[in-house]
Amino acid sequence: MKSSIRVIGLLLICFELAYFIFVEPRFETLSAFRQRTDTLLGVQDMGTALLSYKMGTDHYPTTQQGLMALIQPPAGVTRWAGPYLKNKTTPLDPWRNPYHYRYPGIHNPNTYDCWSSGPDGIDGTADDIGNW
Repeated sequence: MKSSIRVIGLLLICFELAYFIFVEPRFETLSAFRQRTDTLLGVQDMGTALLSYKMGTDHYPTTQQGLMALIQPPAGVTRWAGPYLKNKTTPLDPWRNPYHYRYPGIHNPNTYDCWSSGPDGIDGTADDIGNW
């Protein structure tokens, strides 16, 4: 009887180890994949809003006007037909950080750069996610 309890105990330990080695990391990988996908969709949504802004005003917002120009009309801009985003504030990425915007872009000099600082929240690092 004691040996069967030991065998069952060892099997439980093996199953727990297998779970933490093989199953748990996949959940983290799926979560990271979903956050990256959500970020790319957020950048794409802002791209659609920025294109609508440009079609109405004949130019993209300046870097100084930023993404707030999609919500409130910037001073001196005529033919603004927004708001171009649903929310009354600029959206946050999945890590609760604001998206960045630059016009003209460094990566896209003929248009704009729109990006998230990624999981580390630090701008200019390898995990940034943008429209380039």
